[in-house]
Amino acid sequence: MTAMTHKGVVMPVSDYVAGYRDIGRFIALCQQCQRYGKAWSCPPFDYDVEHCLDGYTQVLLVGTQVAAPCADLMPAARQAGAMAWDRLMPFYYGLERRYPGARCCTVSCRLCGDEPCSRAAGQPCRHPQLARPSLESIGFDMGKTAQLLGLDMQWSHDGTAPSHFTFITGLFSPQPLPAVEEIMAPLG
Repeated sequence: MTAMTHKGVVMPVSDYVAGYRDIGRFIALCQQCQRYGKAWSCPPFDYDVEHCLDGYTQVLLVGTQVAAPCADLMPAARQAGAMAWDRLMPFYYGLERRYPGARCCTVSCRLCGDEPCSRAAGQPCRHPQLARPSLESIGFDMGKTAQLLGLDMQWSHDGTAPSHFTFITGLFSPQPLPAVEEIMAPLG
């Protein structure tokens, strides 16, 4: 089994927005991605990204590191992403039920499995109640967020997988959240 670790922090949304968000910069980076406009969890969105966090007061940020399951970059990235999704999404959906009004930001959407996202065909989302954006798709800097969490992010420069992949997710809540140790206990 591939190793997976988690680190988290709970902080005021206002502090996270002030220190870690640059919407213009990260939407411009999203526009360079092949998923831009082709996946419902990616921009452009049908809501105002600038104000999508209005009303939220606290955020739980979780950095998940997954050891590369193989040396070949693309298969390793897909496998590590699927492992993170499978572990994190039940956790976050549970938190959304536990904290009414809370909403998570996830890793790259995998709700449609091997089928392409319906957005590319001009169709509505197949899973609108479950689909969530990523933190970077609403303007957050994952490099700075990784530093906040005390994590390093590794990149491939030659097609070989790094030793681990880092996935950063979050839960925005309109109400106070408990201590990070309590809220993350289900992740082990």
